[in-house]
Amino acid sequence: MAIFTLKKSDVIILMILKLLLTALFTGFSVFLYSLSGGILSLLAMYLIKLLGPKLVSLIGISLAGGFFHNVGQLVMATFISQTPAVLLYLPWLAFFGLLAGFFIGVAANSLLYKIKPINDLFVKENKIWMTDL
Repeated sequence: MAIFTLKKSDVIILMILKLLLTALFTGFSVFLYSLSGGILSLLAMYLIKLLGPKLVSLIGISLAGGFFHNVGQLVMATFISQTPAVLLYLPWLAFFGLLAGFFIGVAANSLLYKIKPINDLFVKENKIWMTDL
């Protein structure tokens, strides 16, 4: 949902902070998986968002994010393990990534309508929070 309510630079900062907290609490190897999944997911969501609201919804963007997050993690796992056999997990991870993306998209879609009036108020009064809806 951050890609709809924050500037791109703020989204990147938010992702970096999440990655640093992940590394702090779980270790470096989990950090690598989160990094690859997060970057690929974010890129995919931004690219799909460029299609516009007439072609893809927030739920569709979230579906792509869930799917590509798992693809990014599998690419990192393949690189670390030096075996492509890890990619055999793709069907299961794709299913669960799409499932998670769907539920996150539904939740984000309903929350966005509640956040948008607050966001518009900040833009008008403070020129702090920018949205590209």
